[in-house]
Amino acid sequence: MTNFPTSPKPRSPGQFAWLRRFLALAAFGALAFSLLSAPGLLQAEAGSQHRPEQVQGTNVIISEFRVVGSAGAADEFIELFNPTQGPIEITGWNIARSSSSGSYTTLHTFGSVTLAPGQYYLIVGSTYDDVSPGDVSDSLGIATDGGLALRTGTNIIDQVGMSAAPSFVEGSPLPELTANADTSYARVDVCEDNNNNLTDFVLTDPSQPQNSSLPATPCPAPTATPEWQQRLFISEVAWGGTRADDTLAQWIELYNPGDYIDLELNKCFLRIPGKADIELEGAIPAGSYYLIERNQVDTNVETYTYPISGFPTPTETPTNIPGFSVPGMTIAFPLLNVGGDRLELYCGGAVIGEGTLADTANGDGGSWPAGNRFFSYASMERIGPPYGLENDASWLNFFGSPYAADRLGNLINGSPGRPRSSGATSTPTTTPTSTATPTATLSPTLTSTPSGLRSILINEVAWMGTTSSSNDEWIELYNPGTASINITGWKITAAGSTFSITLAGTIPAGGYFLLERTDNDTISDIDADQIFTGSLVDTGMALSLRTASAQLIDTANGNGGVWPAGNSTTKCSMERRGATIVDSDTAWITNTGTLKNGKDADGNDICGTPRNVNWAYFVTPTPSPVGPTRTPTRTRTPTPIPPAKVSQIILNEFLVHPRSDWNNDGIVDSGDEFIELLNVGNVSVDLQGWRLDDQQGDSSPYTISGVSLAPGARAVFFASQTGLLLSNRSDSVRLFQTNGSISDAFTYTSPTKPDQTWCRLPDGGPTWVFGCEPTLSQINKLAETIFRGERDLPAICESPALPAAVFLTECLPSGLEAWSRRLWDGFLPATKVFFERHGQEYWIE
Repeated sequence: MTNFPTSPKPRSPGQFAWLRRFLALAAFGALAFSLLSAPGLLQAEAGSQHRPEQVQGTNVIISEFRVVGSAGAADEFIELFNPTQGPIEITGWNIARSSSSGSYTTLHTFGSVTLAPGQYYLIVGSTYDDVSPGDVSDSLGIATDGGLALRTGTNIIDQVGMSAAPSFVEGSPLPELTANADTSYARVDVCEDNNNNLTDFVLTDPSQPQNSSLPATPCPAPTATPEWQQRLFISEVAWGGTRADDTLAQWIELYNPGDYIDLELNKCFLRIPGKADIELEGAIPAGSYYLIERNQVDTNVETYTYPISGFPTPTETPTNIPGFSVPGMTIAFPLLNVGGDRLELYCGGAVIGEGTLADTANGDGGSWPAGNRFFSYASMERIGPPYGLENDASWLNFFGSPYAADRLGNLINGSPGRPRSSGATSTPTTTPTSTATPTATLSPTLTSTPSGLRSILINEVAWMGTTSSSNDEWIELYNPGTASINITGWKITAAGSTFSITLAGTIPAGGYFLLERTDNDTISDIDADQIFTGSLVDTGMALSLRTASAQLIDTANGNGGVWPAGNSTTKCSMERRGATIVDSDTAWITNTGTLKNGKDADGNDICGTPRNVNWAYFVTPTPSPVGPTRTPTRTRTPTPIPPAKVSQIILNEFLVHPRSDWNNDGIVDSGDEFIELLNVGNVSVDLQGWRLDDQQGDSSPYTISGVSLAPGARAVFFASQTGLLLSNRSDSVRLFQTNGSISDAFTYTSPTKPDQTWCRLPDGGPTWVFGCEPTLSQINKLAETIFRGERDLPAICESPALPAAVFLTECLPSGLEAWSRRLWDGFLPATKVFFERHGQEYWIE
């Protein structure tokens, strides 16, 4: 007899079904491996293994049969079962058998028989000897390599076989039964019919035939497939891009959450309103992801077109090794705005451009509800399943284990082409919302808002105001968790004071909540989430954040003495050093202006990071805090100390506006810009994997390779090598360590002069000065500027009204070579200027 797994047959629908299904699949796997190992078969069938649809039987089925028993060839039986929810009359129906060659014979025709839901019926052979008597006996003579069919006339209702067509068979045939033993083939689950004999049946030892006298055990009523499992979703958006290429490496992921249906995409498109429609292609297999990336090297995840019918050639099973394949497409879609863009997914319609709105991402068109850029470049992931109506609460930051890599080998904080990370702590429950369109949506209801200790942090306090006004105070809250938190009714209060702010709003996961005093001009270029009144006392206050029920969430300067950080002279804010650090004097540090964000009411830089990551997160302060110089209200004398040095590797000099051939390549262009690093420490430092960058949102970061600096040594990096283009008007220069921590940074805000650098004077010291001579690995000094290879520019380039984009592309000596005197001076008709950068094509008219 063929070696085949065996299992006892369940006495009622569903009983032990899991065991029988496991054994059936194991048998199927063994057979499939032997078949697919043949040359030419393994690759062709590799994509066909996604889960088949599990369908409840819709008519009477053959539930068990035996072709030869311990009492000989006639010790056989055929068992029927009604898996439906209603009675079925089988009067006049028949059982037929087939041989391996396809000849058919009617074995038995039913008299007046009606099967109730969940009822069995047993037809037995002439020498049948099992305990359960047959409902009817007949000469059956089932061939050991043949098949059986339940028919109405010649119309087949159900069939099972032990040889391939033309015999009776569904899907793959069962192995032949030849031994005289009390074994039979029985359904894995009598309530399911997947139309594949090899997976629907399992060998049962001993046989367990059942007849109509047993109590009927109806199958559970079938449950409708949830509406969300029949739709396509936008599941992940990496609007921040990757560490290697910043926003040039943005990618978008779609998801088919259904268990059974491959969704066709030939009438689907992804719209970025105001920019473009991305026409999709191919199909998404059931339960699979579809990746849209601007360049394949951005994620090292290869995309291929999954055919609308048939199976793909590449494997569908991703591995943990970068370079696996997933269905998708590569297209240079328009760059997503880092401040927020709305994505719309449409399907259906006669032509592209028509269709029904199937899903959105950031549907309100505001700021992205999740994800980030610097420093982790985490993607924005959809919460689910189940999937309901998309809104800001539908998204969270990636919190999983990275596996894919960017172009330079950095791990990507996202899950392109794979299931989302497990960072969600709130699971939406769905309530159907009826609509008049086929794309009915569901409304998610989040579980109760978490409100544990430090679930929301008082993250930054500008008790000293701004350069514009000491009354322009502001406070920043931060949500370090993975779920949005509604803070409506919560309060910020100060001990022993009437100061009180009643809050209103929601803070998304990883998001900030900015409170500005009196009006929205405190930070002129960043909208406040809430305006408050009242004053923060410069001599110190003990701030508390509590829920509406007075539960303590967090404190700032909780001991009530002098503020532990912040500076009333420089107007630099008091920043929290980390999301997990308990409030104490050492939990706070004064922002130094190394990393800052926002403008005050007069347009001056804010010495702080409102609605942005704290500079304090990336430094390790000296244990004794730097306190402001004022008389404390309580007895506590902070010990003033010098600010902690960020790193022993510093930015020491940089050239913004070259008018000479500093890199000696024979051309005066933007490639002559340079940045110099200096090791001010007493040990050598390997800079492998460190990154240079300008301000966020400009050039792509440059990753340093093969450079080690000995104590006192310098390294110069030209723009021709790094690709970093520094603005002649204002920009930032930043140096990051391999873990993303900032090592040093400097921001300049005034226009620069040709061939003069920003440098530290004295060399390697704390003070930056403009007007230095480009010293290129020498000790810094003030300039006596000599221009070499100067080029004249048209007068229009000196105009203050000239748009910045035109100035950058037309007036700077640029590697883009876009500047054309003929265009400006009219020697040729001013038609178009074409240039290409980072694979993108541009026209300037």
